[in-house]
Amino acid sequence: MIPGTPFQQSVAATLDLGPQRIFRTQAAGRGTTATRLVLADVTRQVTFRVRQSFYDVLLADSLRAIARERRDIFRGLLAADSVRWQSGDVPERNVTKSELELAGAEADLAGRTPRRTLPVSPSRPCSVAPHPIRRSRSRGPWRISRRSCPSTRLGRSP
Repeated sequence: MIPGTPFQQSVAATLDLGPQRIFRTQAAGRGTTATRLVLADVTRQVTFRVRQSFYDVLLADSLRAIARERRDIFRGLLAADSVRWQSGDVPERNVTKSELELAGAEADLAGRTPRRTLPVSPSRPCSVAPHPIRRSRSRGPWRISRRSCPSTRLGRSP
């Protein structure tokens, strides 16, 4: 047998007997409708998630701005209380309280800073939780610690 010879090629056509054509076209139409509904559902879900993420980012930015403002207020209060304590107008307890409030505000601000991590995929196991990706203050490129991925730590590629 030699491939490509005319006697080995054939043509196939569906031969419907009775109402089989009607059932086949109905099944194909239902499959098309199901596919359109799945597409509409996926589009709805993606749109919802994008909107939700957008508002989550706006909320996080607002909360970070509030935390930054709170830290600045307590920093100014500590400076004022320190001067007042040195002049003898207030007890040392007020300065200590201001220091504690400033430390709480700074901790709140540190908790509001974004930490980006890479998703872990089964094809490349990578644990980035202990070594988050950080962006420098100059808004430069993202830096990823080489200690984040065990495969790069050992000099192997996945």
